Amino acid sequence: MWCYGSGGASKKYFSKKHDTIFWYSKGSNYVFNSDAVREPYWYDEQGKLKKVNDKYYLRQNERGRNCFDWRKISFLNNMTPERLGYPTQKPEALLERIIKVSSNEEDIILDAYCGCGTTVSVAQKLKRKWIGIDITYQSIALILKRLQDTYGKEIIDNIVLSGIPKDIDSVLLLLLIKKMIGLEKSLRNGQFLLIPTIMQL
Repeated sequence: MWCYGSGGASKKYFSKKHDTIFWYSKGSNYVFNSDAVREPYWYDEQGKLKKVNDKYYLRQNERGRNCFDWRKISFLNNMTPERLGYPTQKPEALLERIIKVSSNEEDIILDAYCGCGTTVSVAQKLKRKWIGIDITYQSIALILKRLQDTYGKEIIDNIVLSGIPKDIDSVLLLLLIKKMIGLEKSLRNGQFLLIPTIMQL
């Protein structure tokens, strides 16, 4: 559960200030790095442990307490430096927590709707391999700029682009394909012939 608590509050009902994040596993052999996302214990003003869920933490782990299934992370407002103008953009802190707990270094992270590339950027920072897919070429261009601005121009040498027209013939072919099968039909039936994909494997 991602709690953010920003924006307006209603006087007629409880305001929705959270998003539910679904967690799935194919089987019982999965990664869950609880130590990677431990949080500080809660203390009161006198430096004594606060009571949480009707109990005290008598034995403390030096790395902090285990996380609950919710976390308060600030929403990206219009003044947040990392904001890129995407309406669905999530904070890097949220993706960092998810990727740290559910993968190890060198694991592959897939974001099939990568938008402005928050998952891709955080995966790069955490030394994961990654694949990002989006239906719009503008997204891929924005992600490339974001990666260059964050990690330097040399990162482009290690990235594989697929499904992006690189010459006039490729553009004309893409337009012809869209005209022949109809973009709306291809989207509806999932018949993607050329899907913009960005990878660092």
